Amino acid sequence: MHKISIFAGILVLFLALTGSALPLQAESTITCPPGTLDSLDWLTLDSDLRATQHMAGPNGFGIWTVVWPDKFWWMKTPSGDTWDVFLYDSQTVYLWLTEESWNHPYNYKRNSQNTNFPAVPRCVQPGYPGSAIPIANTGYRIAINCAEGSEMFLGKAVMEWWGPYTAGNPGQEPGLRPPVGGQIPNNTPVYTLSYRWGCNNSYSNCAAKEEYILAQRYGLVQYNFWNLVNGQYVLATTGNNNTVANGVTQPFFPCF
Repeated sequence: MHKISIFAGILVLFLALTGSALPLQAESTITCPPGTLDSLDWLTLDSDLRATQHMAGPNGFGIWTVVWPDKFWWMKTPSGDTWDVFLYDSQTVYLWLTEESWNHPYNYKRNSQNTNFPAVPRCVQPGYPGSAIPIANTGYRIAINCAEGSEMFLGKAVMEWWGPYTAGNPGQEPGLRPPVGGQIPNNTPVYTLSYRWGCNNSYSNCAAKEEYILAQRYGLVQYNFWNLVNGQYVLATTGNNNTVANGVTQPFFPCF
């Protein structure tokens, strides 16, 4: 692996939105120690944008972000009924809950201990990877009509934080990450939250990998899904959320 210098300092970028240039600003969240960054700031669309706008992309993709004091939503539909939900505190951000199928908000998949999927430290160190969290307990439950079934497991899992890269660079993680495009300039710093699951007991030979590509101020700007085929990860799905668009929604979350 090549040695890459750690991104530091403040980078000011401009995007043309509704006919005017919008400077890049970090949302005030928490103060992290020198050399680390607040992962929540990179995971979420900043408050001044999410008050009236969301991230959209080609092929019908979109992410509407809502942040509460203990959790945040990436909503995938304008009706707010299909979501990934993360819990967070001052120490850690956790994967918590996702849809079981789109547009069916009474059905969901919840990690059974609520915080048994730590995704990334709240104050995370950049690096390649900067954080790696092995997850032994991958227990989760599927709910149908709000009634949760028996506990199931995904094998072992690993959550990793990689970067910085740039939005136009395929990066050095396994495989070739496609450029983000849209309104995200190619030189925009991005981080990758990588989630490998279906791993064996040594946390290797993981059946699948999900990648969340994150840009400060904009949050999730690209999603990639990879399958392990003959020992190599093969890109199966990619979706960009690379344009700021008008419109907001609220979570429709009837089971809680």
